[in-house]
Amino acid sequence: MNAVIQIGLIALMVFSPLAFGSVEVWALSVLEAAAFGMAGLGLIEYGLGRRPPPRFPVLLRGLIALFGGWVLVQWIAPVSLYPRATRGALVLGIAYVVIFALVVSRVRTDREINRLVLSLIVTGFGVAVFAILQKYAGNGKMFWLREVREGGAVFGPFVNRNHFAGYMGMLIPLSIGCTVAAFAGIPARGQTAWRRFIHRMTSERANQLALLLFVTVVMSVALVLTLSRAGIVSFVTAVILIGIILLFGRATKKWILLPGLLVAALLISLAWFGLGPLIDRYQTLLHLPDDVSMLGRIEVWKDTAGIAADYPWMGSGPGTFGAVYPAYKTNPDQVVYDHAHNDYVQLLAETGGVGFGLSLGILGTVLGMVVAGWRDRRSPWAKGLLIGVTTGLVALLIHGLNDFNFHIPSNAALFAVLLGLAWNLARPERGPAPSDPVPARRRGLIAATGLAAVGLLLVQTTTTFAADRYYRCGLELEKAGKFDQAADDYRRAIGWDAAHPRYHLALGRVYERLYRPGDPAPMEKARSEMELAAALAPTTAEPHLHLGWIHAQRGEDAAATEEFHQVIRLDPTNNAYQQYVGRWFAGIGKKREG
Repeated sequence: MNAVIQIGLIALMVFSPLAFGSVEVWALSVLEAAAFGMAGLGLIEYGLGRRPPPRFPVLLRGLIALFGGWVLVQWIAPVSLYPRATRGALVLGIAYVVIFALVVSRVRTDREINRLVLSLIVTGFGVAVFAILQKYAGNGKMFWLREVREGGAVFGPFVNRNHFAGYMGMLIPLSIGCTVAAFAGIPARGQTAWRRFIHRMTSERANQLALLLFVTVVMSVALVLTLSRAGIVSFVTAVILIGIILLFGRATKKWILLPGLLVAALLISLAWFGLGPLIDRYQTLLHLPDDVSMLGRIEVWKDTAGIAADYPWMGSGPGTFGAVYPAYKTNPDQVVYDHAHNDYVQLLAETGGVGFGLSLGILGTVLGMVVAGWRDRRSPWAKGLLIGVTTGLVALLIHGLNDFNFHIPSNAALFAVLLGLAWNLARPERGPAPSDPVPARRRGLIAATGLAAVGLLLVQTTTTFAADRYYRCGLELEKAGKFDQAADDYRRAIGWDAAHPRYHLALGRVYERLYRPGDPAPMEKARSEMELAAALAPTTAEPHLHLGWIHAQRGEDAAATEEFHQVIRLDPTNNAYQQYVGRWFAGIGKKREG
C-alpha cells in the first residue's frame, strides 16, 4: 500500500494544477477524495500492524487539535455567519493536514524524497511550458477550448496569473535546491574551491545540473511573464534568501555560484523575451495614487479590518468572507470580492484572534523545528534540498501578503507537500518507520475509528460533488428556458446538500419565473425557498431582495419595505440593488427615500 499512496500523492500533485488550480467543486472534490482515500489505505495498513502512523511532537498535535476544534465549534455552535461555508473549509483543511501527514509518513527515504521532488519539478516545468505557449499562441480560452466563466487573467491552467505565479514561486526554489543537492552529490577533485567547482561542472554528471538549470530558467521565465508584482517579488526574495544561506554557510559557501548562474541565464532569457513590459509594470508602483488595482486592494484590507474589529475573538467563520464582506465594503465599484487579497487579514477576520494565534502557532512550530533540524543535518544533499524546500514555503508566505494563494487548493496542497518534505529532510535520522508500541487490539480500534471518520469525510465530499453537478445542470436548463426541468435539478441538489443557500436561492428564483397571476402556489414556494436561503446565509443580501419583490407582488408593502431595508444594510454599495430598491420606493410614493 505504501507504493500506492506514494503514486497517489504524485498523481494528485500533477492533477491539482492542471484542473484549473482545483478551484472548481468537481476538482476540489477529487482532491479531497484522493486525500481521504489514501488516508483510509494508511489506516487499513496500520490496523493490520504493518506500518504505524506519523508521530508528531505533543505541542504540534495539541495546536492542530485546538485549531480544528475551534473551527468545529464555529460551525456547530453556530458562531459562523455562514455555517455551510465553514463546514466546507473545515473538510478542506483536514484534507491539507492529511496530505502533510501522508508525506511525513510515506516519503521518508532519500529515494522516495528524490522521486517526489523530481515529480514536482517535472510537473512545474510542464505547466510552465504550457503557460508560455498559451501566452504567445493562446485564444483567450483555457486549454484553447474552454471559456472563462467569471473573467480573470488566464495564465496556463490557472484562471488568475497571480495564482500561477504563486504556484511557480514554490517550485522554482525547489528546483534550485535540487540543483544544489545534485551539485553537492558529485565527487569533486582539486585543492581549491574553484578547481572543485570546475571539476563538478565538467564531470559526467554535469548534464544533470545543466538540465536542472534549464528547467529552473524556463519556470522562472514563465513566472516573470505573468507580470505579477507580488509573485515576482516573492520569487526574487526566495532567490536572495537562498544566496544568503549559501554565502554564510560554512559547508555551502562554495555553492553560491549556482544561483549566480541561474540569475545570469534568467536575465539573458528575459532580455530575449523583452524586459519592457516588466519595467512598465513595476513603474506603476511609483505612481501609487493612479494604481487602481493596488488602491482597490488597500481598500479591501481596510474594510476587512472592520470585520476583524466586529468579531475580534470568535471571527465570522472560515469560508464566510465572500458572504460577510459586502456589508463592510466602502468602494461602490461592482467588483465582487470573494477573498481579501491578503491571506493573513482574511484569516484574522474569519477565525478571530484565537484562531489566528493558533494558526501562527502551528506554522511557527513546524518551521521552527525545520530550521532547528537543518542546523543539525550533516548531509550536503539534504541541506541543499532543504534550502530549496524551505525558501519555496517562504515565497508563498510572502506572496500571501498581497493575494489569496492559500485559498487556491492546488497551491495550498503543494504547500502542504513541501511542508512535509521539509519536516522529513530536517530530521537527523530518517529511514523506515519505527515500530509501534500500541497493542494490536487497541491498534485495530484506532484504525476502525479513523476509517469511520474518513468515511464521513468522503460522504461529505461526495454529496458536495453530486449537489454541485445537479446545480450546474439546473443553471443550463434555466438559461434554456426549461424552468420545470431546472427546478427538478435544483431540488435534487438540495436533496444532496440541503444546507447550501445557493441551491435554495436558485430554486426560489425558478418558482418566481413560474408564477402566473391567479396561481399563488409558485410564489408561496418561492417565498419559502428564499426564507431558507436567508436563514442559511443571514449576511447575504440577494435572498432579501427576492423576498422584498415577493411581498411587493402580494401587496404587502410593509414587509417588502423591511426586506428592502435589509438589502441596503447588507450590501450598501451595490449600485444595482440601490437602483432597484430606489425605484420601488419611488413607485409607492416614498420619493425622498427612493
